Amino acid sequence: MKSFIILLLIVSMSNAVTYSQTNYSSVIDKSTSSAEYKSLINSIDESPISSDPMQNGWKYLSFYKTGIEILIIKDKVHTIFFHYKKNSKFSAFNGQLPKNLSWGMSKADVHIKAGSPTKSGGGGEFLGEPVMYWDKYSYSNYALHITYMSNTVYEVSLMSLIKP
Repeated sequence: MKSFIILLLIVSMSNAVTYSQTNYSSVIDKSTSSAEYKSLINSIDESPISSDPMQNGWKYLSFYKTGIEILIIKDKVHTIFFHYKKNSKFSAFNGQLPKNLSWGMSKADVHIKAGSPTKSGGGGEFLGEPVMYWDKYSYSNYALHITYMSNTVYEVSLMSLIKP
């Protein structure tokens, strides 16, 4: 019995390590039939809820318990959203965020850790609602987009540099 419990702990810990060390950016712009995409989906310990494909070829895969949402456009991964508290359906993502960011980190701390953003925006109002501040970091094959609420990290996304 003791050996079984130790084995169970080892298996659980190895799954957690795989999940937390996933290189999410390597999946951006990959086909849903690619090995990278299949590996990502298999690393998430939850079955996704899929939206109906839209006429423009867009589809969302929502992992509500895990806090991840994937936008697929024309059978390629376009964006991976890591949610903190998007709404009551999504739990907070508790894996390792890109660039070692963390929930609640201030915008100033993000700039210290990730450097100067390629673009920034937000603030003010649109249609009577406040517009959240955001930073975008462009890299060679993807962009990192960070949204802030009350000056702290609220949502992190990895997205394609190719416009849909």
